[in-house]
Amino acid sequence: MAEQTTAKRGVKTRLLGLIMIFLSILDSMLLWRAGMQSNDFYLLLFVVGGFLYAVGTIRGQ
Repeated sequence: MAEQTTAKRGVKTRLLGLIMIFLSILDSMLLWRAGMQSNDFYLLLFVVGGFLYAVGTIRGQ
């Protein structure tokens, strides 16, 4: 008997969103530790990552 495995929808999107969130947090902490000014790119990366995570969660339902 062959089992059918169905891929869960939204997993890749959630994973990409989490990676973007973690990268933005790590880069911001490294810039803060080095005493450098953080720019808006990392905030944008965080927001886009959160958006992608939310989209992946909605698609998975």
